[in-house]
Amino acid sequence: MLQRTEAVRRLAPLGLISGAVLHLVLVSFGAAGKIPVSEATALGRAIGAYRAYTGADNAYGFFAPGVASERRVVLHVYSGDHWQSIDERFQGRESNLRLSTVVGMLTDPNLREPLAASWAARAFGSFPGARLVLVEIKVYLVPSMRELRAGSRPRWRTEGFFSFARSTSPVGSAGRS
Repeated sequence: MLQRTEAVRRLAPLGLISGAVLHLVLVSFGAAGKIPVSEATALGRAIGAYRAYTGADNAYGFFAPGVASERRVVLHVYSGDHWQSIDERFQGRESNLRLSTVVGMLTDPNLREPLAASWAARAFGSFPGARLVLVEIKVYLVPSMRELRAGSRPRWRTEGFFSFARSTSPVGSAGRS
């Protein structure tokens, strides 16, 4: 019994090192965007599950030169006698993650106006006296290293505006006389 315990004690570091090396190999495959074993096999499915649970399947695209620019939405609400600007930010990490996902959808030209209409509806609901809502979409431009050395600085640029007015007619009466 004592001999077996001694053998396990001596082999344990070797097992840990082997596991760490295997993990690094799988991370390397993930960074390269490769799958080491076909997922059609049981071994491939097991490795796929391990990679998904540990993040070893991540391609680390944020190191790429073509990383998408950050976007944000600013609502400008007119309430009859004054304008109020609201920079859409929420409290809490999960809410901001959800907001950034929706804002990221603004890269699709087919979704811009419907998403802007949704933000305008939210503003009209939050500000009952609002008559007009301008939805401003901004993009954060980060200069290249060469431009940065030449003095250029990151800045927000307006990418688009969408305007919405509160309807004065009752809901459902459009087109009726």
